[in-house]
Amino acid sequence: MSKVSVCIAVYNVEKYIEQCVRSLFGQTLDDLEYIFVDDASPDASIDVMLRVLEEYPHRRNQVKLIRHEHNQGVAATRKDAIAAATGEYIIHCDPDDWVELDMYEKLYKKAVENNADMVYCNIKSFGWSGDHVTNYPHLDAKEIIKAFFTGDVHGGLWNKLWKREIAASTFDLPDDIFLCEDMRINIQYLQKASVCVLENAALYCYRKSDSGISSHVNSRTVACQVKNILFYEKLLDKKIFKRELDNFKREILLYSIIWGGIPTSEWYHLWGSAKFGMLTASYSFKQKGIFYLACMNYPFAQWLWRKIRECKK
Repeated sequence: MSKVSVCIAVYNVEKYIEQCVRSLFGQTLDDLEYIFVDDASPDASIDVMLRVLEEYPHRRNQVKLIRHEHNQGVAATRKDAIAAATGEYIIHCDPDDWVELDMYEKLYKKAVENNADMVYCNIKSFGWSGDHVTNYPHLDAKEIIKAFFTGDVHGGLWNKLWKREIAASTFDLPDDIFLCEDMRINIQYLQKASVCVLENAALYCYRKSDSGISSHVNSRTVACQVKNILFYEKLLDKKIFKRELDNFKREILLYSIIWGGIPTSEWYHLWGSAKFGMLTASYSFKQKGIFYLACMNYPFAQWLWRKIRECKK
């Protein structure tokens, strides 16, 4: 059994994967297992990985390659990678990102020293909004879930090392969930976690997309987020997480309106509850300007509110 299994879901990342795999194969921790899942990528991503692997002969026997005959999506790819992992601890890495060369050694040592269920680290972000380091506070499991909803901790799987007993346990992730699946998995894991520890170093290098946010918001992505939120409402104790859930729902609502245009009838059905109303004046979040911008269009706000109320009946 390896100390750490690293799961990498590969699809259409030929441009970036070389930097990623060099950072993975160059790790200071020797006892690693790499699980690459090729989700029927249409480009030469896997060919690039295999070419780089030739330069790291000591890693060849540590690499497992799973190939999908056809594209199955991120949910199925995550599941297959986790099912194939045999390490004491399991972590993910997105193939368009990269990691510091001592990342897994530091996380593993911290996990062993504290008998931790999960160890997370700070991140470095690169991309269209500039380069910066995000430092996270040391939180317990419930506080981390709250921080996911507020955006104070990123919901990604890639900077969180999970004990195998939790990472390989059963979790709910339908194949039609293609957005924020990391956060959905992490929240379920955190329901089972007792000890969470912060490694106070920026070890994961996160590449932000260079495309605008508006290109990612449409009726399909909003519907996916709604399904996630409805799942969280069933999973989480509303007495503890009600405020964070309500604020998160309103944030999704406003982003979908601002960037995605007028919602569809299906969207109204999913969001047909007065508690989603965008006229809740007490609500605030980091992007306050977006909230005020939405409220400035008062006739539209009234029209939306009527539609929401009609869906309740």
